[in-house]
Amino acid sequence: MSSAARKKSNSGHEYTSEVTGALVQFLYSAGLEKKEIESRIRDAIRQLPTTRLARKVSGIDAGTASIIGSAFHRWFRSKAYIDRNGKPIPLPLLGRGKSVQSLISLEGGSARPEMVANELVRLRLVKKQSTGLYAPTALHSLIRRNHPYMFEYVAHSIVRFLHTVAENAKGVDGSIPSIERYAQVSSIPASKVREFKDFSSQQGEALIDTINDWLEANRTTSKAGRSTKSVQAGLHVFAYVASREQSPRR
Repeated sequence: MSSAARKKSNSGHEYTSEVTGALVQFLYSAGLEKKEIESRIRDAIRQLPTTRLARKVSGIDAGTASIIGSAFHRWFRSKAYIDRNGKPIPLPLLGRGKSVQSLISLEGGSARPEMVANELVRLRLVKKQSTGLYAPTALHSLIRRNHPYMFEYVAHSIVRFLHTVAENAKGVDGSIPSIERYAQVSSIPASKVREFKDFSSQQGEALIDTINDWLEANRTTSKAGRSTKSVQAGLHVFAYVASREQSPRR
């Protein structure tokens, strides 16, 4: 295998390497011995289903989910991509001009923009209009099926959460810890689950929109990025409902 092909192959599995390494490091720092970690990993592999749940998408990039989110934010917020009423303008799917493909390419990444654009159609995140142009179905791009983009998103969520916990646990003097909180009660009536999901979704989306607008407003430009040190930053929010038997002990 050539060095170029090897690099491309490795980049396609970058997110799986990150999440595996993060979980192993976390278990080891929690006090588990290396042999015990290895044994538990083997046990988990034995319990995997024999059929693959998601189809393979070639050329997936470790940051594709983030790129899609940023592209949608630009489509809904940038003056170049909204009409007089503040709604995203329909675009051609492919092409070097103003299109869904070029919108994705503006966010960078190694995944092919045309491939990602076509996947957005299959995932019904963009919809073809009667004019032949495409428009986003919603600002918050939700992938509600087993798909490599969803697994990549979940993997990076795990990595980022473990990283935040590990950094906060170091307790370096003078450092400002990242937000890491949760709200939980041991029981609510099952009849209230729908109401909780609706309420938490409304509050969570309002928080995410506010944070996202701040992040985009303070994002380094391509020109400034060459001379200014930059880092990734973000906020993950999720709600959960579990049976009392599944709830973790405090």
